Amino acid sequence: MALANFSIEEAIETRIQLERSSTALATGRVHDDALAGMNASLAIMDTPGVSLETFNDADTAFHVAIAHASNNQLLSDLTEAIRGSLRRPILDAFHEVEDPRALMAQLQEEHHAIMQAIVDRDTDHAVQLTEDHIRSATAALPQLTNQSRAGS
Repeated sequence: MALANFSIEEAIETRIQLERSSTALATGRVHDDALAGMNASLAIMDTPGVSLETFNDADTAFHVAIAHASNNQLLSDLTEAIRGSLRRPILDAFHEVEDPRALMAQLQEEHHAIMQAIVDRDTDHAVQLTEDHIRSATAALPQLTNQSRAGS
């Protein structure tokens, strides 16, 4: 997928819609293997002193695990492609944040809340938490939307 042809804003808007859909499906279809993948990613992000790069990769893996739990391969592949295209811009923007550790803690708190809503099979709550999470992360990384293309 040639995501470099699209703006960061378009990639984020599409990501929100995709992840809302995959989260909604995941709450009804989640299985032990998917939960294990989500928990493994959370454990990596919970590791004290985890590097920003490792945190970001585990963050991606968490969102992709939710998409996998939807049992929709196209949603999974699209989620993985979009997150992959945003990897470098997210890391670059993260390095501009005044307190990256505080932001990592906030994001991790949000991840745990999303995970709990999925486990509780609370679709509406999980979907809203997912959208709020992506929007708050984007707002906390103002340099992200100052970049021009998703694949840069």
